[in-house]
Amino acid sequence: MAVVTEPAILTAAAVEALLRECVTVVRPGETLIVRVAADADVRKVHQLGQYVHTRAEAMGAGFHTLVVPAESLGTGEAPARIVA
Repeated sequence: MAVVTEPAILTAAAVEALLRECVTVVRPGETLIVRVAADADVRKVHQLGQYVHTRAEAMGAGFHTLVVPAESLGTGEAPARIVA
C-alpha cells in the first residue's frame, strides 16, 4: 500500500464523498478516471492518484482508480482481447 508523506490535496472525507457520489456507475473491474487540470504538477497528480486508490481500496471498492491531467472530456474502453 502506498504511503503519502505530504498533506493530501483532498481530505479523506472529500475523497470518500466523491467516490460515493460519482455521477456514473463504476462496475467491479472497471476504472474510475478522475481528471485534474492539464497543467497540474506531476508529483501532485501522482500523490492524488495514490491517495484516491488507497481510499477506494479502504472502502472496499471493486473498481480501479486513475487520476490523469486532462483538458477535455472523453470516453474510453479497454481494448478488445485478441484470442489466438
